[in-house]
Amino acid sequence: MDTGITGYKRLKNPEEKKLQIKKRKLIDIPNHFNALLVDGVTATRRLEHHMLESIGLRTEPANNAQEAIQLLLTGLKFDFIFVDFDLSIMNGPELVRQMRAMGVQSKVVGMLTNFNDHNVQMFQEARANAKVVASSSSKSKVKLLEEINISIEKVKTEFNAQRTAANKLERSKNVNMMKLKEAGDKMKKTEENLDKLNKNNKMELIDDGF
Repeated sequence: MDTGITGYKRLKNPEEKKLQIKKRKLIDIPNHFNALLVDGVTATRRLEHHMLESIGLRTEPANNAQEAIQLLLTGLKFDFIFVDFDLSIMNGPELVRQMRAMGVQSKVVGMLTNFNDHNVQMFQEARANAKVVASSSSKSKVKLLEEINISIEKVKTEFNAQRTAANKLERSKNVNMMKLKEAGDKMKKTEENLDKLNKNNKMELIDDGF
């Protein structure tokens, strides 16, 4: 009797296959980043959580704005924060605005189910870094993964540039420390030579009867 399992595999649509290939391509990220995911719809949040984890983002979920703020107040730092527009307590743009007022410097991605100019502008005015369509369709998931990956590459570039600058500064400090040590050693040697010269002069004065 045919169980239908083989037939199911053959019936996967091209978009699902494309999504799987894309995920395998993006999963190997050298530097792991942390993400905060704020979405009040449990099923959607779980799906988005899985998507973010699959591309190397260690993700902390939050059900609403209050939970997100409490997490941030604990001192946790996130490279990315994904905020759904339709949240309880306060909407997504208002949460982003409050996070920015708290001094949060993370890359913020606003997620919109209703992607219209007004909603996009609200996220822009709240100083979100990017806006994406939050949809359950495979095509939208692929687009979301692509945009997230572009953002990750930008952060990685900034991170590597900052690390290079820090290493250069550290090397410069080490060189300066070596120069200071050399100068100190020379000064010490000069003082020792002056002491010897003073002692010799005193001995000569004694020998001359002074």
